[in-house]
Amino acid sequence: MDFLKMRWTFRSRLFLGSLFLFLSACVENGSTVSENFVNAYIELRVVSREYGEISPDGRIARTEVLKKYGYTRASFEAEAENIKRDPDLWEPFQIAAVARIDSLVGKHTRQRNEGGERHHVKFPQNRKPLHDINQMHSPLRPKKEVHP
Repeated sequence: MDFLKMRWTFRSRLFLGSLFLFLSACVENGSTVSENFVNAYIELRVVSREYGEISPDGRIARTEVLKKYGYTRASFEAEAENIKRDPDLWEPFQIAAVARIDSLVGKHTRQRNEGGERHHVKFPQNRKPLHDINQMHSPLRPKKEVHP
């Protein structure tokens, strides 16, 4: 009887071990992008838009952002290259970056509208916009010539 129990225990262990290996092989790769990298990337993009790519003030601001998030220029670029090369990291990075931008835009909108003010661009009654949308021409499409 003890022999049968031991044999059953061995079989159950073997079965459970095989099942565990099978399930762990089927699990999707858990590659994720660090939130720290996403925040640094978004803040660097904002700084670049604010100061430009080549201004000395922009360079100083970008260095401060990298320092704030614990990166050097080389380590940040290495992680960015790693994300660009790996499709399993690229999509989660894009999703996280869009979510971060949306959270910043939503936060800005909430702060702006806390006083109950609505900000709309209004033209004075006696003034029209400089360009009527119907009269604008695409730079890709030639203008129609009007012959008298």
